Amino acid sequence: MLRPARGRLLLVSLGALLGTLGLLLGLSVGFPRTALARVAPAVPTVSPVEAKVEEEIAPDSPRASMARFVAATNGGRWAEAATYLELGRADARRGPELARRLSDVLNHRLWLDPHLLSPESSGKRDDQLPPGVDEIGRIVGTDGKSEPVRLVRREARSADEESRWLFSLATVARIDALYGSLKGRWFREHLPEPLLRDAPGPFIYWQLIALPLAMLGCHFAGRPLAWLVVALMARLARRTQVTWDDEVARGVRGPARLLTAVPLFYLATSQLALYQRAEELVERLCRAAVLAGFFWVALRALAAFGGTVLTSEWGVVRPSLRDFSWFSLRVARITVWVVGGVVVLSQLGYPVGSLVTGLGIGGIAIALAAQKTVENLFGSVSILVDQPFRVGDAIRVDGVEGTVENIGLRSTRVRTLDRTLVVIANGKLAEMRTECLTARDRTRFATKLRLSTATTTAQLAALVTDLEVVLRAHEKVDPETIAVRFSAVGDGSLDIEASCAVTTTQWAEFTSYRQALLLGCVEATRQAGVELAPREQAAPAAPAA
Repeated sequence: MLRPARGRLLLVSLGALLGTLGLLLGLSVGFPRTALARVAPAVPTVSPVEAKVEEEIAPDSPRASMARFVAATNGGRWAEAATYLELGRADARRGPELARRLSDVLNHRLWLDPHLLSPESSGKRDDQLPPGVDEIGRIVGTDGKSEPVRLVRREARSADEESRWLFSLATVARIDALYGSLKGRWFREHLPEPLLRDAPGPFIYWQLIALPLAMLGCHFAGRPLAWLVVALMARLARRTQVTWDDEVARGVRGPARLLTAVPLFYLATSQLALYQRAEELVERLCRAAVLAGFFWVALRALAAFGGTVLTSEWGVVRPSLRDFSWFSLRVARITVWVVGGVVVLSQLGYPVGSLVTGLGIGGIAIALAAQKTVENLFGSVSILVDQPFRVGDAIRVDGVEGTVENIGLRSTRVRTLDRTLVVIANGKLAEMRTECLTARDRTRFATKLRLSTATTTAQLAALVTDLEVVLRAHEKVDPETIAVRFSAVGDGSLDIEASCAVTTTQWAEFTSYRQALLLGCVEATRQAGVELAPREQAAPAAPAA
């Protein structure tokens, strides 16, 4: 039996092989089997316009001849493919071999555009070449110079033959030199014939086996490099005073393994003699993996930074900003996911233009349908940023007085003195006049004494002095704010107003101090021999007539 660790390693390796194979096959859907397959005539579809276009392709045109050449090479019928080569006497017996070599050269070095091949029997007329000669592309030769790949028209010599376009004698003469400059000749000369056949997509069967193995090998080969990168980042992070970069260094192990394995995989695939379209596919896959790694690093950095902020002393003592930080981090993570997904999909060749357009239209529709929600969301952002009050503060707004229990993304909850819960939408709350009672540094004490009209002037003056003494005697009263004045002569009373600031912001403490000050004022009034004015009584009813 396998040990648990070895068993897990075997499962991971098998999963990586199958996953890579499935990814390559999935991405290669829609790719032609060979570079020349793009010129093959398509089967007419239900569209009458396309059917008409296909009917206009002459059977002895360059496009039709190349389609038959491709069909022969894809099926491994090299003798049939050799009939599309203009062979000299010395190369007559090597026709199948030259056809196979030419197919490899074209697949590796030249990607043909179907519009370059004429559907007419006479070929192109405006290419400044002699009649009966067409150029389908150029290949960089062994000397670094660009060499043309040309077709020549050969008329039928008998009724049994048909006119066709052949690769020119000059092109055939350069096949061996061009083939000798290709990479991976050892594989083509030593591997069994079944492994050299074209697989689905722009690959050969042996390449589909080698690519997952190369990816797995690069994964394990990149682990030491990733360890060195993470160790260097951790050493640099320890030299800083902040702590979030240490979390980032510990969290980028996975992205570091990916970012070190991808360059190794790219270098390894350069030795596999991939077709030109297969190389483009692998390059796109590597670019997408690198970009995914960078976005992965961004997500880990956001998570580390956000976790440090939320658990720091700064976040603990600022609960409102802590909520806003959590909301901002969620928005940032979603943004990174969306942008990263769109960028990676675009690198893989998927059309993301329609996706981006759809997201924009959907965003406008959602914004129009959720105007109140968006208004409350921006109101909550305004409250969390401006901080007119915080969770736990006592506030007074729109006739409601209580303690803030929660500031959400849509509404704020206030616990009143009657222990009821009032919910106010943040969009409206941001526009209201709000008083934060907790923000005051002192609490104002004020009272009015309504004295009897029988009180003399001397008694009023003495009582004013005694009340000021009472206020100054209290240890929590700010002496600079004391004000005791004879304020008004009312209907049936003489009014004295007394006010001061009590150095406390706690409501429970203030009610206790207020009680002591009121008792002192009542006692001073009694010691002065002054009576309080009686309450106003309702006028007696008029007697009946």
